[in-house]
Amino acid sequence: MLTILISSLAVINEHMIKRATRLVRPAHVWMLSSTNHSQQLIAFREMSDEERAIFLADLIKEQHAALSAIDPAVIEHWIEESGYSFPSGHSFNAFLIAAILAFSLKYSRSKIANALYLLPYVWAVAVGVSRVSLGAHSEWDVTFGSLVGLLVGNLLLSFEPSRDLIMHRSYTAGLK
Repeated sequence: MLTILISSLAVINEHMIKRATRLVRPAHVWMLSSTNHSQQLIAFREMSDEERAIFLADLIKEQHAALSAIDPAVIEHWIEESGYSFPSGHSFNAFLIAAILAFSLKYSRSKIANALYLLPYVWAVAVGVSRVSLGAHSEWDVTFGSLVGLLVGNLLLSFEPSRDLIMHRSYTAGLK
């Protein structure tokens, strides 16, 4: 059930929300400006994901010297992640999953699991930081995606039917 939910929300994010906001990824803005192609930002924004990937690959070939200090794996990631930026789907999913995992640890029968309930949030924060560090997202993209993921996760856990469906057992006895 959780997989279907996350997949559905990812499709909505990629094909509706991101296409409505049309914010270009920070790494792409940096690449265009550092290779003296910043005047092409508006045209770049209007391209399809595939056209942006081709444009970036050609730009990297053309401007290899200007981008040589960047790890090739990072550059490859920038080409693969040619879609729009806002909001961060990775951060959304990480915080949605963290909320559910933290809930299940907090209300577990194990005292050790109870003590570790904040650990999923540490992981989710690390996901968000990595997205900014890679240049795939801005801090705003990650913050918004994280907050919406937390909101959806906590909303799902607030209602007994969805909570029981996600957790595969009733948690009402453990809730206070």
